[in-house]
Amino acid sequence: MTFHPIEDKRLQKLVNFEIALGAFVGTLATNIVNISLPTISSYFGVDTGLVSWVALAYLLVLCSTIVVFGRLADISGFKKIFLAGFAVFTLASLLCGLSNNIPILIASRALQAVGGAMFIAVGPAMISTILPAEIRGRSMGYLSIAAAVGIALGPGIGGYLTTFLSWRSIFFVNIPVCVFAIILGQRIIPNCSGSRIGEKIDIRGAILLTASLVGAIVAMNMGHHLSLQSPMIIASILLFLTCGCAFLLRQGRISEPLVDLDLFRRKCFLYANMASMMSMLVFSGAMFLLPFYLQVLLGYPADVAGLILMAPPLAMMFIASFAGSFADRHGTRGICAAASILAVISFFLLSTIDQSTSLLLVIAYMMLMGSSITMFISPNMSFIMGKCPEQRKGIGSSLTMGMRYLGSMIGVASFGAVYSAYLPEAMQGASHLVSPASTSIASAFHSSFFLGIFFSFLMLIFSVMAQWMSCYICPNSKDGTNLI
Repeated sequence: MTFHPIEDKRLQKLVNFEIALGAFVGTLATNIVNISLPTISSYFGVDTGLVSWVALAYLLVLCSTIVVFGRLADISGFKKIFLAGFAVFTLASLLCGLSNNIPILIASRALQAVGGAMFIAVGPAMISTILPAEIRGRSMGYLSIAAAVGIALGPGIGGYLTTFLSWRSIFFVNIPVCVFAIILGQRIIPNCSGSRIGEKIDIRGAILLTASLVGAIVAMNMGHHLSLQSPMIIASILLFLTCGCAFLLRQGRISEPLVDLDLFRRKCFLYANMASMMSMLVFSGAMFLLPFYLQVLLGYPADVAGLILMAPPLAMMFIASFAGSFADRHGTRGICAAASILAVISFFLLSTIDQSTSLLLVIAYMMLMGSSITMFISPNMSFIMGKCPEQRKGIGSSLTMGMRYLGSMIGVASFGAVYSAYLPEAMQGASHLVSPASTSIASAFHSSFFLGIFFSFLMLIFSVMAQWMSCYICPNSKDGTNLI
């Protein structure tokens, strides 16, 4: 995509703000819903496993379409995809709020994810393409701040609206923001043609990828309800394996693949993305479970729980700008490793909480967890985009965001599965907000957060490997063309 970076400082700020709106809306849409899941579960009379699909459907479709729109942006240009995403998101938000049963709500969330995938896919690529390289880390930091604001406001706004209005209102709140983003973006985002005009989108590959992800998530989500010998579980595993293998074989064989496997052959890119996926896995898994911890175990109403859940993203807002600017000045190696270590510590501390733990201590643990993740995200994203060839910024950005949302999806599914597996059968429905006295419920949370320790440790390992490869194996590679 041929374009000279914007030099006008005022326009740089406006473009940063516009791109940040996408990150804000994307995270708000996820986190405003999580706090309302117990209420939605009670309203429709469904259990935790089924209501989790309101969150999982969004993440599943986002993961399977984000690479499609990243590639489409490389072909047709960033502006069209970015603004069209807000339009689709607006329509889907309206449909979510009007849903009268759980299948329609889940389907509307899937459509909402299509819109989200469009503007989320190209955000980092736009920063790397139309803004100067010397402010890339700072701009990625702004992106993280916007995401943190969405995460922070989501539980608070969601809890308040759910308690005093209706769970339906949590979807309508997105609409004015999206309309404003469309109007502003049309005026300030530069028009630039795609760099890969004439190439085609691999629709068959997208279908195979989606089917594979559906199989994996259904197997994880339903595994605690059904045995491994269950026809549904066997079929889900076979769907995951066959479609996943077919997808990889197809991507390696066709001339215009959906996923550019050459990027993943570059070890710096691969390991940094694996670390990014682990970071979002543990964070999303924790943020999915914490509303249940506060409402089911401690007995707080949704509005109070929402206010408490603002603590981690408030810490993230404070840290994000510092982390991006630090990476611009001193590099990403030290800060990514330190953040990963803090993540391991934070999940160890979270694994110790129960109904007798001081609320202030729980909030401190949550803030440490949030700080560690945001301290990692913007430097790691800046590192990844610095390793992408210029003509692959769009697909590189979408692959990275896809990996992050894949991590989020796996985090929600795996943490939810472990939680449900340890939860007594009589307490499976979120409509039964029991008194905070059950040791079994506390054990379910302990086991889930132990899973967080494991994945946080993997995040540390992958991060160190990526930085080591960059510094010692290919230190002079700036564009990613010869990373091994």
